[in-house]
Amino acid sequence: MDQSQKIPNEPGYIGKSLEVTIKVGLVLGLILWCFMIVKPFLMIALWAVILTVAVFPLFKRLKSLLGNRTKLAAILITVLLLIIILLPIFLLGESLASAVINLKDSIAAGNSLLPPPYESVKEIPLIGTWLYDQWQHAFDNLAGVAQEYKPQLLTGATWLFSTATNAGLAVLMFIVSIFVAGVFLVFSDEAGDATTRIVLRLMGERGIETVANAEVTIRNVARGILGVAFIQAFLAGIGFLV
Repeated sequence: MDQSQKIPNEPGYIGKSLEVTIKVGLVLGLILWCFMIVKPFLMIALWAVILTVAVFPLFKRLKSLLGNRTKLAAILITVLLLIIILLPIFLLGESLASAVINLKDSIAAGNSLLPPPYESVKEIPLIGTWLYDQWQHAFDNLAGVAQEYKPQLLTGATWLFSTATNAGLAVLMFIVSIFVAGVFLVFSDEAGDATTRIVLRLMGERGIETVANAEVTIRNVARGILGVAFIQAFLAGIGFLV
């Protein structure tokens, strides 16, 4: 046997293998640790990227109108997005506050919180009479009805509070994403060049086409989501008005 060949169970070979294993383990541990640190911000960064890609044509046009003033265009786009998000929230909050004040005044005045039942309710098939009786009972003694259905009311209130909390956190996350998207817009040229270099290194010329397809896909999906959201908000506004 050639003595120049290393034997697998040679102490030096085992030591080097153990050293390499420890180094790889440390690198993997460092990557996992970094991932755990940035994990809470991944959704914010992802939404920021989606917003940046979606509004980039508008940003580019506005930047051209402002004489290629990148920061000013990014600030205006950010303010516009914040207005789109915060204005409906402000109007809804004002409406809820007004409703709570009216409810408090009605309770203080001893007025019934419900209007008297309409006779037309009895004409509803199957449940008309039962619904009219329940409505009348609630009109006469709302506190008694609330006590009677206390478990159901508590369950509904808990669900409503949980839903409102989740919605508030989602809105807060989206607002932070808008600010991050504004920063991305400022450095959009640099980010685009860096992305192009990375995909060229990883995928060659096909990478450019892949990035372009991803950009178009994100933009079209964002437009679809925003369009559906606008229709839903419009119909919900009509419902609230009624």
